[in-house]
Amino acid sequence: HPSEQMTYVLQGAMKFLVGGEEITVREGEVLHIHAGVEHQAEALEDTFELDLFSPIREEWIDDRRLQ
Repeated sequence: HPSEQMTYVLQGAMKFLVGGEEITVREGEVLHIHAGVEHQAEALEDTFELDLFSPIREEWIDDRRLQ
């Protein structure tokens, strides 16, 4: 996607594959993913995380809220 992404793991742990590199992010850690970089994620345990995108991901906006 064309957005910068910040992922903050509040609880648990996640394994990311970012641009071919495997990265584990645990509780209290933050991962920055540059725009346009291919990535995927897998929860390693029960996980609560927060994703922030800039600019906002237009495909996630519910058009019904705007009417």
